[in-house]
Amino acid sequence: MTADHFVEIVKKEKDSILALYFSENSETQVGKMIRDISDQGISKDSIGHMAIMLR
Repeated sequence: MTADHFVEIVKKEKDSILALYFSENSETQVGKMIRDISDQGISKDSIGHMAIMLR
């Protein structure tokens, strides 16, 4: 496995997990927390930007 292939796989997995968390039907604890924050008036885009900054 090359470094590029490894990075590609990690990115796909990260994107898949984030899509699950931000799904309206997510039953994960993180998904529920995102919904709760969103219900308080913070946009999902803003929440996504905060998540990126925390990595």
